[in-house]
Amino acid sequence: MEETLLLLVCTWVYNDVEGSDANSVERNILLAFLYSLYGSGALRVATDSAFGASFLNSRGKLWSWVIGFIIFTTMQMQDLKDQEGDRTRNRSTTPLVLGETVARWTIAIPVIFWSLFYSIFLKVGVYLSILPIAWGMVVAVRIGITGVEKGAIVDDELVLRIEGRL
Repeated sequence: MEETLLLLVCTWVYNDVEGSDANSVERNILLAFLYSLYGSGALRVATDSAFGASFLNSRGKLWSWVIGFIIFTTMQMQDLKDQEGDRTRNRSTTPLVLGETVARWTIAIPVIFWSLFYSIFLKVGVYLSILPIAWGMVVAVRIGITGVEKGAIVDDELVLRIEGRL
């Protein structure tokens, strides 16, 4: 119940009080909180018994908040592909404030950290750690050094053509 009420308030702040147009740090804090609420609400539903007693332990609750921190430290990824639109709306996103290269590294470094953190927090062992750590390194290198595909505008144009609006 608490998650639902908080989600309603945060969604209102994000959409109607222009929380999405706030600076990127404030927006990322709001989004991290929202994602943590989504996760903890879903976990509460998934772990409730027929008698309403939640079996979610403190480690499960902590994991919900870890997901929020992951979102907080990487959500600026979405700002890379729409810099022109953000510039037009006068938003102060991470790529526009810090520059694209620095913004990419503010994502790549946390991706490496969270890939390592996952294995340590969940105590999955060496063999089960290899894949998430390797994947995290690939993603970090792709974001930090090579970047993402510059096809976002082309993709948008394709969608508009399919819909007959271009």
